[in-house]
Amino acid sequence: MRISHRHKFIYYSIPKTGSESVRQLLDPLSDVKIVAYSQTTSEQPFYSHMRPVEANRVFKTLNYDIHKYFSFATVRNPWKRMASLFYMIQRNQRYFWNGSFKDWLKSIDPQNLIFPPTNGKWYDHGIINYSTFLEYGAAENGVDQVFRIEDGLYDLIKQLKTRKDIKNWEPEIPHINKNPGTIKYKELYDIQCIEIVQKLFSKDIAIYGYSFDD
Repeated sequence: MRISHRHKFIYYSIPKTGSESVRQLLDPLSDVKIVAYSQTTSEQPFYSHMRPVEANRVFKTLNYDIHKYFSFATVRNPWKRMASLFYMIQRNQRYFWNGSFKDWLKSIDPQNLIFPPTNGKWYDHGIINYSTFLEYGAAENGVDQVFRIEDGLYDLIKQLKTRKDIKNWEPEIPHINKNPGTIKYKELYDIQCIEIVQKLFSKDIAIYGYSFDD
């Protein structure tokens, strides 16, 4: 998540959608401190993977009109996203999964409910679909605009440069936290795994035009 009161924008950071690169891109424009979920307090309520429904409540508490802010998010091919999240789980001792990729996919609630919730929002919000993550946000449909990370960040930058005092912003596009293992994501999938992700993220696939081979 990144917020700028000066430039009136909110970036909602969906896990494993290139969000760390986008957050770094937006750092020079942001003016609100974002902390880890476990470090949130009433004085510092905003955390990296906060959903719009949560931010909306905080904005109301702080007497800010969230509808005056341009809100946006990035999305990614769901099959690649799940592979990337699985690799991350394997690198994280707290969430290490001893079973197969297929068994892990089967463990995800088919109704996209977070059960049981954990203290790691990168995981909780990483396994829900984009529609669930973005619902009840600043705009009626959750956010004002969604960018596919596969299309690059140029449209995102172009859109932001229409905001107040950002016209002369000429950023370098970062690319960090890239896991080389996700390049070979197809090696994790058999037909059943492909179908599980298809069912879990059918809305995302339809809305954003993804396919397994993208």
